[in-house]
Amino acid sequence: MMEHVEREGGVVPAVSSATPKVRQQEGISVEIVITDGTVKQARDVESSEAFRVRAIANHLPRPELIAAATIIHNLDENSTGIRFETNAGPVLLMLPVAAGFDFQLIHESETGPVILQSIKAAERGRILAPRVIAYRLSEALRTRGLK
Repeated sequence: MMEHVEREGGVVPAVSSATPKVRQQEGISVEIVITDGTVKQARDVESSEAFRVRAIANHLPRPELIAAATIIHNLDENSTGIRFETNAGPVLLMLPVAAGFDFQLIHESETGPVILQSIKAAERGRILAPRVIAYRLSEALRTRGLK
């Protein structure tokens, strides 16, 4: 019988250290952490945000998105997101800062960050699955001609 652990956002299966924490796909190999203004490659970031952003990135429906994804844990700004290089420059999907907020798709332009779109994190009182968020992100990038 599989054990479950209660986390923010619901109950998830417990994960032993011997098994991968999310479905692994080739391409998502870049994860960085920003602390004190210094960017470093991440090693074993263990937080509910890290688990959620990895799950979303691993469920991106198009291989070119998976290969282009960079997961960013910005400890200075207390934020986590997925960054993509696009035709119009860098675009960042920011995780909600707290329950009840939406994901923000942000274009990092030369004049400053611009919110392109909000993606709902929950509907009808239920938190959306990572694959749903990943699909909506993919569609937002595709319909805007960014990726």
